[in-house]
Amino acid sequence: MTKDVRHLPDRQLKGHNVTERLTNLAAIEARLDALIPNGIAEVPFRIVGNWLIRNHILLGCLRRSFSRNPRDSISAFPKSLAQRSITTLRHLLFASSIRARTSADSVYFKSNVRAFYLNRQPLTLWISTKREKFESIRRAMEFRSRLAPSPVFRTSRVVAQDTVFESHYILEELITGRPLGRTEDWILLVDKVLPSLFSLYDQEHLRHIPAAEIYNAEWIYQGVANSLSNVQNDKKWMIPPERFLKASEQCLHFSDETIALWRGHGDLNKTNLVVDADGGIVLLDWEWSREMPIAEEVIKLVPILSRQHPQLMHRLAMELEQRTEDPIAMPPKRQVLLATLKLIATHSNKMRRVKRWHRLASNLINGSDW
Repeated sequence: MTKDVRHLPDRQLKGHNVTERLTNLAAIEARLDALIPNGIAEVPFRIVGNWLIRNHILLGCLRRSFSRNPRDSISAFPKSLAQRSITTLRHLLFASSIRARTSADSVYFKSNVRAFYLNRQPLTLWISTKREKFESIRRAMEFRSRLAPSPVFRTSRVVAQDTVFESHYILEELITGRPLGRTEDWILLVDKVLPSLFSLYDQEHLRHIPAAEIYNAEWIYQGVANSLSNVQNDKKWMIPPERFLKASEQCLHFSDETIALWRGHGDLNKTNLVVDADGGIVLLDWEWSREMPIAEEVIKLVPILSRQHPQLMHRLAMELEQRTEDPIAMPPKRQVLLATLKLIATHSNKMRRVKRWHRLASNLINGSDW
């Protein structure tokens, strides 16, 4: 593969490891020549955040902004990167450029290289670029087999894979659709998604361990306290900071209480729950799967349909109650609040996320019976 990085500042090249990522991508493409023709000329890419995007893809997004037919643009491009015409135009005019020989139309190169291909059937190539990430590819393949018999969920079809040798990869169909989150999805979430998730995870061994072994109470409390200055100006939903901190302190007093763990998805959010053209639900991105508290897994579903928080929280509490057999287990609603406080501490410097989780925690504190 040949590259021309004359237009790419050294600090950007080193900071993003572009050369290493593209070299790794080329090595894998050489092994996939039978599936993806690789005999192409050099093509220009633009740096857009942590992505390299082909110029013609950005031009397609720009045309879509001025077109009455939204299907004019190329659907394989990650839409969140250029949703507005001014943003796309700015990328085309001012973003750093790099020339490379690759059949990918866009490449994500921060940790795992995620390359989108446009052939007769759109494909996605996941590449583990670091040895410590190899296990994530294996986990993704393992959970695909578990998900296969689910009557509600499906996952993308695997075209080729290698989880044994260096440069692990999965080549799969590119899933297109809309994120779960419309108003009409409420019934779908409660009647199908939640029961299917719990049924899926019930296949795993459920165990209880002391909450103090999982959560760092001091770190969470400090993160919550630091985040309050970012949200206390929003008087529409915010409870007094003193009350918020007192409730947080009570929640973080664990004594000998236990928390239920299972091996979950690890990254449930509306971008990973996609409704396809046939109305089916596709569950994506299993590489973050790990053993984790049940409440930490399901709490990320709540922002999908924010207006239904109370009803959804009631349903989650019921599901948690059925799986809390330990006599000294933490009450379900408190498990959910604890998971929310951890998210607040984790994202204490990210204003939008902090406000979302503060809002949920405030609702839990106001209506909690723990």
